[in-house]
Amino acid sequence: MLSRLLALLSLTQVVRSHQSPFALATEPSPASKNDSYLGQEIDLSWPEGGIWSLCSGASHQLPLPLRWTRADEDLHKDRASISASADELQWWLTSYNGSISVPALFPSQAHLDVLSAGIIAEPSIGLNEGTSRWIIDDTWSYTASLEPLLPHLAGWDTFLLYFQGLDTICDVKLGDTLLARTDNQFREWLFDAEVIRTALAAKVSPNITLTFHPATAYALNESLREPHYPDQLENPDGPASSVYEYPARNFVRKTQSDFGWDWGPAYAPVGPHKPAYLIGFRDSSDSQVDSRTRASGKTSQVFVRSTSLEVYKTGSRSNLPPNQGADWTLNVTLDLYSTLSIDEAYLDVEVLDTPHKARLRLPSLKAGNNDGLSVAFEVQSHGEDAPELWWPAKFGKPRLYDVRFTLATPSNSRDLAIWSKKTGFRTVVLNQEPVTPADVDSGWAPGAYFHVEINGQRIYVQGSNLIPLDTFYPRVSLDIISWHVRSALLSGQNLLRVWGGGLYQSDAFYDLCDKLGILVWSETIFAVSMYPTYDEFIDNVRVEVQENVRRLNHHPSQTHWAGNNEGEQGMLATNSSLANGTVYQRQYEYLFDQVIRQTVLDNSRGMSYIPSSTTHGYLSLDPYVPRYLSKKEGEVYGDGEYYGYSVPHFFNTSTYSYETEYRLINEYGMHSMSSIYGLRRVLEKEEDYAFNSTVVRAHNKHSPAGSLEYPFPADDGQGQMWQGIKTYLPVPNVTDNEFDIEEQSLLSHLAYLTQVLQAVYISTQTYHYRYRASLPSRNLGDVYWQLNDVWPGSTSWSSMEWGGRWKLLHYAMSRAQGRIAAYPMWNADEESLSLVVLSDVLGVEGNVQGVLKATWYDWSGKMINSTSYPWSSTGIGASVVSPSLPLSEYLPEGVEPRDAWLHLVLTGSVSGNSTLLHSARYQNEEFWSIPTSLRDVPLLDPGLTMRHLGNDRFIVSMDETSTVAPFVWLEHPEGVLGYFAQDNDEQLPSNGFWLRGGESRIVRFVRAFDDGSTTNDDFVVRSIRG
Repeated sequence: MLSRLLALLSLTQVVRSHQSPFALATEPSPASKNDSYLGQEIDLSWPEGGIWSLCSGASHQLPLPLRWTRADEDLHKDRASISASADELQWWLTSYNGSISVPALFPSQAHLDVLSAGIIAEPSIGLNEGTSRWIIDDTWSYTASLEPLLPHLAGWDTFLLYFQGLDTICDVKLGDTLLARTDNQFREWLFDAEVIRTALAAKVSPNITLTFHPATAYALNESLREPHYPDQLENPDGPASSVYEYPARNFVRKTQSDFGWDWGPAYAPVGPHKPAYLIGFRDSSDSQVDSRTRASGKTSQVFVRSTSLEVYKTGSRSNLPPNQGADWTLNVTLDLYSTLSIDEAYLDVEVLDTPHKARLRLPSLKAGNNDGLSVAFEVQSHGEDAPELWWPAKFGKPRLYDVRFTLATPSNSRDLAIWSKKTGFRTVVLNQEPVTPADVDSGWAPGAYFHVEINGQRIYVQGSNLIPLDTFYPRVSLDIISWHVRSALLSGQNLLRVWGGGLYQSDAFYDLCDKLGILVWSETIFAVSMYPTYDEFIDNVRVEVQENVRRLNHHPSQTHWAGNNEGEQGMLATNSSLANGTVYQRQYEYLFDQVIRQTVLDNSRGMSYIPSSTTHGYLSLDPYVPRYLSKKEGEVYGDGEYYGYSVPHFFNTSTYSYETEYRLINEYGMHSMSSIYGLRRVLEKEEDYAFNSTVVRAHNKHSPAGSLEYPFPADDGQGQMWQGIKTYLPVPNVTDNEFDIEEQSLLSHLAYLTQVLQAVYISTQTYHYRYRASLPSRNLGDVYWQLNDVWPGSTSWSSMEWGGRWKLLHYAMSRAQGRIAAYPMWNADEESLSLVVLSDVLGVEGNVQGVLKATWYDWSGKMINSTSYPWSSTGIGASVVSPSLPLSEYLPEGVEPRDAWLHLVLTGSVSGNSTLLHSARYQNEEFWSIPTSLRDVPLLDPGLTMRHLGNDRFIVSMDETSTVAPFVWLEHPEGVLGYFAQDNDEQLPSNGFWLRGGESRIVRFVRAFDDGSTTNDDFVVRSIRG
């Protein structure tokens, strides 16, 4: 299976649970009534209206910047006492045999509360991942008395317990009554709590007890219901399920990477990981009018658990481009609970800041659960009253509207439920239709499209893959969500793919993407495995998918649903390599082509669906018939991924994509180490500070053990990085794994070199995939692997470390994914160079034109040639300003190609009167040399200095007597988080640049988070020679 690497884990800090997102919007928008969060979800608390939170007043969420900076620190020195206030529940965590019983928080997972109690050390430090496995094998109970709530429950007659998530196999008891056993991390749960009414009458206080059983044991037991699924050790040519550490993950509906992955640990955590509420109802209606807009619909007798709001063009069909001339349809689907039958109920829907509103009659309500109550009305899409369009970043303004709902019955016009949601008006489709004859005539390869269309416009998507933001969900704060999404935007991205082996992302995440204009590719949670199809499993999945599709429908950032991660290519390999392979193919097609596909289509009208993240599309859409490998020579279908770990071919662009052309590349990457700042969080001992130490290897999961062997030496990952450094970069002297400089300094430098290698390799791929937008394959997207880490000290494919520090790759991608970019296209086979300008500016935005200045220097820093190339572009694609030539054609006679390097400076502006643009002027730069030349260049110590100028401005200077400093790297200290930027109004990211002797550059450090503990002297500068 395809490799990657990642990990994320963290210190437990107890912070208050209610937070405000950092800089949620870049454009003013109508004030939201729903922007208060409990955990990562919208806070539904409304005690006066009968909604009481069961959550703790404190939380495990980690604020930024992280306080934990070193492995040898007292991780609990700032830990607040886990004790509840008088009016909130006090939760306790107890092991199966009762030997452990400690105060707990809610939401939580068992590891976090055991850690907070000081019973275990931080699992990510040293080799603690292995020593903490006993927690996985135990059964854990969370218990709280309802006594603090009892004074508030008088006058309420009926009660429900509402859990927004339980991870995963959980017995829910209220008093002595077992309400249910849950078996799905990704579902919500609503239970009758009649026991409370009885307890109130008897003046006793019942306990809530949540008993969580080991998910690993449950999965193994469930796997006995099906024939064996061979793993990669048994069938390397086509495993039916890839095992990373714990087996049988495909038999339990839980985050798949919790069982280990090739970038993260296997903690398989359990616990109440999302908020929960007690919901109260009265037998008679409330006589008080409360006209305030709430986070959820609630009256004395009705609770609206879910509001699905979908905006699409009238007549839309999933997966097909809509009629842009049609009016908008707003479809509203409610899931609600009513204590009584109501024959006549109405829903008033109003789009605020527009004249559009309607009163819609709901179907009759029955006493109990009422799921899937749907109503719809049309909104004009043209004329002065038409809503403004929502556009993703780069292409326009992400305009949002508040939609207000009012639920009322004629029999009681005073008892109203008033709530709201934000949405945007846009069309989106993942177009996989056959390429038209007209496009073939214009140069497209025949086959089928695979690209995103927004508001009728083909766009080029640039983004990254998002894995879980932490191995422990309750640790993820709004700070962490905000910084990752904003960092993606700052580096030029307009799309994040929510990877299908993790979890469905939170309300807070999608809300922020809506506001910032970041598109989201969402996946149901299945990855790198075949899955069972017995009835109970399928029924469970249907509800899971329905709930999450409805929950996310109102987000304009959502582009489409994919059924799984890498399942199609895995299934084809399994089918062809196993004698009973057709069994797995039938299971795959039933689950992803029928069950999940139909559930998505039944619950959304305009949303595209693909069965797998990497797919060749379909032969027929209705009925659905997959294409698989059915194609003629010269045709191009679907999307693909590429991981090339053969070091000599890193910069041979002809190898990218395994000799197969795609229309979009959804994964590509290379791993690198965390910086020394990240490594210090997990390395405790002096002997740990070595490139191949046991602890460093234990934080590299590439390739994974495929079993519970621990610690497992990551020979593949460490070897590939080391070979890459030796091939392309200068390294310190090495003798028998002993180095000639102090260990921490050496490891710090080697970690930096791995990041240099990663940045150059992945940015080169990015440029090339963008270049392919002008080739017959018409590639219209690049989504690199991956944005983030899931635990500290990790060696991974990420461009951001755990904690939010940017790697060199993130800065490199800000250049490679710019609106315009300069691409020095090296042909390794012919040893020739082309100069190419890349643009993702749409034709409707106007024509873009400018100048590419190419300046050549020798390794002493002396300029040897400079040429300016005018260029222009009328749409997405590439402009070749200099054809492929031997390097000798660019250089003066007598200059050897290996003795020169290139600095490209690109400027451009848009002509026309487009209303879509944020800016009509663009700039970019790039640095290049023959890939292997840096290894042997006799560079001098650059004598770099970094001096503070005031107002977070720094001047970075190089000694006049030195030569060249490639990849000048500026590092901020712990205690502050942000990025280095150009010293101008745009503040585009700027780091990893090259300097010549006597040259200087002024940069600005843009602070996002600061704990006040650092000084300007704590900032550091380095390059590959010092």
